[in-house]
Amino acid sequence: MLYTLIIWNILLVSCSFTGLWFLGWLQVKDLIAPAERLILAVWTGLALQCLGFLSLALFMPLNPVGPVLILVSCLIPLVRWLGRYWQRPNRPLLRRQFQEFWIRLGLPLLLLEIIWTIFSVRPITWFDSGVYHLGAIHWLSNYGFVPGLALINNKFGFISSWFAFSAAITPEFLGDRVGSVSNTFLIVLVVYTLLILFNKSRERSQPWPFSSTFLATYLITLTLVYVFSQVTGREILTSFANDTPVNYMVGIVSWSVLITSRLWNNATLDRQAPYWRLFIIPLGLGCTVITMKMTGLFLVPIILDLFLSKVPSSLKKLNHLFIGIGLISLLLLPLGSAQVITSGCLFYPSQSLCLPVTWTVPSEDMSREARVITNGGLL
Repeated sequence: MLYTLIIWNILLVSCSFTGLWFLGWLQVKDLIAPAERLILAVWTGLALQCLGFLSLALFMPLNPVGPVLILVSCLIPLVRWLGRYWQRPNRPLLRRQFQEFWIRLGLPLLLLEIIWTIFSVRPITWFDSGVYHLGAIHWLSNYGFVPGLALINNKFGFISSWFAFSAAITPEFLGDRVGSVSNTFLIVLVVYTLLILFNKSRERSQPWPFSSTFLATYLITLTLVYVFSQVTGREILTSFANDTPVNYMVGIVSWSVLITSRLWNNATLDRQAPYWRLFIIPLGLGCTVITMKMTGLFLVPIILDLFLSKVPSSLKKLNHLFIGIGLISLLLLPLGSAQVITSGCLFYPSQSLCLPVTWTVPSEDMSREARVITNGGLL
């Protein structure tokens, strides 16, 4: 329970700083409102860490490298902040900002985390977690992606960046005594997001913009559905199932499309940042959803179409199409590489684009897994 509480807050800080760094690197951080910037940063940081650990697992085991990287991404910005704090002119301002943050956001979040920890630390009973989720996570933690891994268990060929992220935050020395830290962390992110939105509404007398209303409604509705399933015995929230982050990220991707479109349509926007830098955010988040589970495949074509519809001239449209395709290819390269390494096929369990390597999964095994996915061939 104590480890869960500690790692949640380390991840919250780490994801926030990672996302803020990325928005700063894109040179769009100052174009986004502070509240939306905090929300976008933490979810973008989570996506970047999933992609990063998926890529890292191609070359090495994720333990103990993963926890070290998370701590470093958390500590370096904190040290820089403390360095600014010790400069005397900045002390009163930073102290006031910290006190305001703690009262409005930090303390309520911590209290809700403690309550959620009490209810969430329990044995994992979700069926697929026993079938292959935990096994895949342990393999990534101890060995990384191994050629022919899907021959050991055909379901190990289903690659997910969420399993890589889970492997990085589930230390081996705790064994199976720690529950699902990753999926339960999503509820912490939801509470963090809603607290930011509600604090923003208290500061402004104006009605919520549609993007904020959409995000709050989506997150609350989805969380209530999961809580109901938890109460009725389908405890997916306290498992390692990658369906949960996909469902939450679909809402985040849609919300990011709304705010980036609003920024671009804003007539007063100083368009110092090229157009593609704004839409690289939802496009990148959409690609991350695909790396979590292939059911998110529909997101990328929709975002790319919206991305191109905003471009007026045909020449620029073609230029931005190449940018979009290049970005998609780059972000999906770790997923494709992991698929080939583990099963020999780029779209496992589909038998198209299989390479002639010695560890390719037999066709009958792939057909069986494909039938399971398509409900016996009916879909």
